Amino acid sequence: MASPLQILKQHGIDPKRSRGQNFLVDQNIVRKIIAQADIQASDTIVEIGSGSGILTEQLAQKAGKVYAIEIDKTLIPLLADLQMKHPNVEIIQQDIRTLPLHVIPSLSRDPVSGSPVQPSRMARQTHDFSYRVVANIPYNITSLLIRKFLEEKPRPSDMILMVQKEVAQRICAKPPRMNLLAAITQYYGEVRIFFMVARTCFYPAPKVDSAVIRIVLDASRDSDSDEATMYTRVVKTGFAAPRKLLISNLVKGLGIPRVTIEAAFARLGIALTSRAQELSVQQWIDLALLSTVHCKERVL
Repeated sequence: MASPLQILKQHGIDPKRSRGQNFLVDQNIVRKIIAQADIQASDTIVEIGSGSGILTEQLAQKAGKVYAIEIDKTLIPLLADLQMKHPNVEIIQQDIRTLPLHVIPSLSRDPVSGSPVQPSRMARQTHDFSYRVVANIPYNITSLLIRKFLEEKPRPSDMILMVQKEVAQRICAKPPRMNLLAAITQYYGEVRIFFMVARTCFYPAPKVDSAVIRIVLDASRDSDSDEATMYTRVVKTGFAAPRKLLISNLVKGLGIPRVTIEAAFARLGIALTSRAQELSVQQWIDLALLSTVHCKERVL
C-alpha cells in the first residue's frame, strides 16, 4: 500500500507555501487523532484543509458523514479517488474563510459534471445541523478559523484541531499569561491540549512543532447576545496595548469615565495596576456585564 508521501508524489502534487501546505504523512498521528476524537457513526464531521486525504479516509471509516473542505483544486482529483471508496464523504472545493457555515449541508456534487455546486446557485436557507470539526488546519489562518467556528452559526459541538505548538499554548494560557485569542476562545468553550506532534510528521517539515487540541463549545454562549458582543468589545479594547495598564486602555477605548471603571475594578477586586494578560475569563465577563449596564444607563 502506498504511503501518503508516495501518493502525493504519484499525483505530482507539490506543497504550496502560499497556502501554508504542510501535509501530515504520519499514519500513527492520524490514528491518535481519531482515537482522541472518539468519533461515532452518528457524527457529522467537517474537515478543513483535507489535503492528501490521510485524515479524511480515517474519518470516513468512523463517522456517518464527512464534509471535506479543500480550497486547492489540484487536490480534488486525489480526494475524488477517496470518495469513490467512501460515499459518505462530500468533497467541497471552497475557501472556508468565506464559506457560510449554514450552507455546508446543501453543498453537493453535480450529477452530470461531478463538480461541486457553488453556494451562489443554491437557495440560501438556514441549515441548523449538528456537527463536529476535526482538522489539520492551515497554520497561517488558525486564529481566523477558530474565531469563525466560535462565533458563526451553526456552531460545532467541539473542535479537534492540529495547530502550531506555540498557538496551542497561547490558546490554553491562564493569568498572568492571557492573550486575546485565549480570552475569546475560553469564553466560548473549554480548551485542552491532547498531545504534541513533531515537525518530522509533515511533508515538507515545517519550522515548528505542532499540537492537537480540543475545544468543547459551551452551548449557552450565544455570539449574538449582548453579553458576547460587549465581552468581545471589552477584551479587544483591553488587549489593544497589552503593555499599558488595563484601565488606561478601557478608558480610551470604551469612552467610559475613569471613575466609573475604577469603581468597577474595586467591586471586582481588580488592581488598578493590572494589565490585560492578568485577568481571568470570569473577570472579563464581569467587566463586560458592568460595561453593558453603564452603556444602557447612559442611553437612558
